[in-house]
Amino acid sequence: MRRVKTERFIKQMETSGSMPCVFECSDGETYYVKHIGNNRLHVINELIGASLLQFLDLPTPEIALVEVIPETIEGIKFDRKLPQGVAFGSRQLKGQSRSLDRGDLYQRQ
Repeated sequence: MRRVKTERFIKQMETSGSMPCVFECSDGETYYVKHIGNNRLHVINELIGASLLQFLDLPTPEIALVEVIPETIEGIKFDRKLPQGVAFGSRQLKGQSRSLDRGDLYQRQ
């Protein structure tokens, strides 16, 4: 699994669940990062889900272990626990314009 380090904090997502943070990382890519401080179960679920999709050869964003560098979050106020250590990251898809959280994958009849 790829390992990257955070270089620039972009934002914290406003969700009712895992509250992922968005970071630009050392490979030049942007990642949605879920860290154990918010909820260990969210991180475990993401890892299992991504691994299963890869095993089944289904499309999924590339995943990585993301080391949160303390200097990249200095002075930033977080709604929950501060991200720290190694976290789970999903690489942002290029050209993605629709939010899967809004139910855009199905149409009501």
